[in-house]
Amino acid sequence: DTDFTPQLLKIQAANPDAILVTSYLKEIAIILRQSYELGLKAPRLATASVTTTIEKIVPKEALDNLIAVTPLKDVEDGPTFASFRQALKDAAPDLAAQPGMPDYLVIMGYYNVSIFAEGLKRAGRDLTREKFITALESINNFDTGALAGKVSFSKTDHDGLRSLGYYRYTLDKASGTLGRK
Repeated sequence: DTDFTPQLLKIQAANPDAILVTSYLKEIAIILRQSYELGLKAPRLATASVTTTIEKIVPKEALDNLIAVTPLKDVEDGPTFASFRQALKDAAPDLAAQPGMPDYLVIMGYYNVSIFAEGLKRAGRDLTREKFITALESINNFDTGALAGKVSFSKTDHDGLRSLGYYRYTLDKASGTLGRK
């Protein structure tokens, strides 16, 4: 959809303590912009898809009081992110040169492929579905180096990532600068 005004007006009428926004980046951007235009004051809680590109596509005023949940353990100005950015430049210079790269999808794609590759390596040459599952279930505290927390699986637990963090965006109205902690 491209217009969430009817839903946002219903939310506004309910005077919520917070608004949970879960969708893809394009729709989240529309919802954040329209909620700002409607004057919704409740904090917005968004999914991780906003963490690396939302500032480039939504007016900073619409990001004030946004909390974005993320599995990323480092932000754009941190040392792990700098290392990842350099590795992307070395491996895929054309992709790395695009505006906003690496974005959340590139980072999480690398993260997931790293886990998949580790499972393949552990499963060995005569790959079967069963060997691959057993290999994945043997992964414990595996660090993908892709800015997310360590991953562990077991026979009874296939939800490998247990850590999340968050960003909170705050607009300094006097200076017009957007901060993120």
